[in-house]
Amino acid sequence: MRRRDFIAGLGASTALLPRLTQAEQAGRIPLVAILWHAGSREEEGALYDAMMAGFTALGYVAGKNVRFEERFPGEIPGRFEQFAKELVALQPDVLVAVATPSILAAQKTTTTIPIVFLPPLDPVQLKLVKSLARPEGNLTGLTTIAEGVPGKRAQLLKRTFPDLSSLALMFDPVVAYNVALEVSETRLAAEKLGLAFDTFETKRQEDIDEVFSTIVQRRYGATIVTQGPMYFLHRNRMAKFALENKLILMGASDVFADSGYLMSYGPSWPPIFHNVATYVDKILKGAKPGDLPVQQPTIFEFIINLKTAKSVGLEVPPSALLLADRVIE
Repeated sequence: MRRRDFIAGLGASTALLPRLTQAEQAGRIPLVAILWHAGSREEEGALYDAMMAGFTALGYVAGKNVRFEERFPGEIPGRFEQFAKELVALQPDVLVAVATPSILAAQKTTTTIPIVFLPPLDPVQLKLVKSLARPEGNLTGLTTIAEGVPGKRAQLLKRTFPDLSSLALMFDPVVAYNVALEVSETRLAAEKLGLAFDTFETKRQEDIDEVFSTIVQRRYGATIVTQGPMYFLHRNRMAKFALENKLILMGASDVFADSGYLMSYGPSWPPIFHNVATYVDKILKGAKPGDLPVQQPTIFEFIINLKTAKSVGLEVPPSALLLADRVIE
């Protein structure tokens, strides 16, 4: 069963085949550079497929009417900046930057090449754009920012497990929104629900292991993992740890429940990645990034991984399953 809530967003192009871009009119195939976050196409998984499907839906065919040049930093120190410089040196028509480290590296490297970013929580606070409606500058893109989502995760946990008494929150300070809003909104929701609440900051991969060990030792009832590129990269390993230690783990979007987290609530990421092509298409046809409003998420899902629940011996009440937009069995 699926339930989808919608926020007004920028409509996708309905053209089956793209009109001639400025680059094509100049006698060359346009170049789209993509600075990913993970270490390979396989690690990007469904998100990579979703983005490329978006280009295909608009009639773009690699090698015929578009060229792609990609880099995969894989969280290796220095590679975001190095790869951003490599891509900018190619003078692409558009540079797509995925996740905060890639976006910041791209922004630092060029102020003239159009940049399409995704999916930062708050591009205004990150100083990527002046406003969502009027970005200005050379950046625009798609965000996952949505009011009330952090608190709703705590509420859904409590509704699913009424005996829940304590809650831990993991956040990555590289994502500024996590510090400013995710922590404060989750704390407020936890207090209203009568839950003991603590936060845990992780800056490196090693911190994740240390925090998980602390959470297990202190026997927190559940843990929410906020949105962050590092968490996406290590989502399978984190899900495995939670399974082995019978932790109730909630993620920030569908990709985490699909990777084995017990549940997730937030914007659905594949549609966001799919819509990147719409922005690239508009820019290739002459639109300026600063004139294209930042698109907010349109699809939100509460997902329960019943397979994980059974593996850790948890009984999910029917009332919670009815709330779910999707149940993984």
